[in-house]
Amino acid sequence: MFECKCYILNNGKENLGKFDEKMDNDIFLGYSLTSPAYRVYNKRLMTVEESIHVVFDETNHAEQESMKNYVEENDQNTIL
Repeated sequence: MFECKCYILNNGKENLGKFDEKMDNDIFLGYSLTSPAYRVYNKRLMTVEESIHVVFDETNHAEQESMKNYVEENDQNTIL
């Protein structure tokens, strides 16, 4: 899903210290036009990156969809 919460692996981009995070919190934007990679917005660096090492977190999106469906059903019941 677009604008889905995701994580990009910091594999060799930076010299990570012992207590540095191995993944950055990102937002999925789409697919790369030139390579088989994902385009993501890195919140920490505030840049758009392309990478194939992306893990998606769709649990939050699934909860939002179920809440949206619940609200729509209740709105239809109040109209009737």
